[in-house]
Amino acid sequence: MMLRPKSPKKVQVSCGACGHVQWEYEAAAGTSCRACGERIVMGAAASKKPAAKIRMKVERREIACCHCGHIMAVPAEAQSWQCPGCSSYLDLQDHVVAREHMTAIRTYGRVVVEAKGVAGGAKLECAGAEVAGRVAGHLASQGDVALRGEARLSGGAQGRTLEVEAGAKAEAGAGLDFDLVRVKGRLKARDIRTRRIEVADGGMLQAEQVRLATLKVEPGGWFEGRVETVEPEADEADAAGAEQTGPVD
Repeated sequence: MMLRPKSPKKVQVSCGACGHVQWEYEAAAGTSCRACGERIVMGAAASKKPAAKIRMKVERREIACCHCGHIMAVPAEAQSWQCPGCSSYLDLQDHVVAREHMTAIRTYGRVVVEAKGVAGGAKLECAGAEVAGRVAGHLASQGDVALRGEARLSGGAQGRTLEVEAGAKAEAGAGLDFDLVRVKGRLKARDIRTRRIEVADGGMLQAEQVRLATLKVEPGGWFEGRVETVEPEADEADAAGAEQTGPVD
């Protein structure tokens, strides 16, 4: 009977500079941090008292792993990270889509889709987005989404705030789900679910179906759509009572 050699044992090591945790072979004398590049001393050498070293304070931001939900603080300048909860690779980089990009994007950075750019993947997940081109799949943002130029959201979108910038002529072919929708340019949408819509002077919003709590249309703004109202939260109701709304069709 042939015995297979045991695989080398791996252990978790932590970077003293940025706190990043990664798996390394136990027998290794040292390695480099995959997040910041700092040298990590392992094994017997790690027990020796290191020379005094002045370290600058590392600015961090908190993220939740999209695979296991583990919450962690990562350096703001890091380009990638390994989740200590499930060891998954996490992309922290900003992305710019200037041409056709047919694969899905999942990042904790911001994504910019330029006027000639096409994000053609089934899904685009990011911390925030600026869209002047076309997003074919579903756009899921942890923060804000800005639409400019002739932006197209073919697969719908969700996030905190959707802002249609002045001069934009944007279209959304599927559902939009945001806490706040602010329209300064033009937006034509199929379905909108939101707590609040604000249409500024010069803004135009046309939607087949809208489900919202509060609506504000400034003089000079224009809104058309079938509206289903829901009860606003207490703070939203107080704010809505103090506002003067514009014409609603």
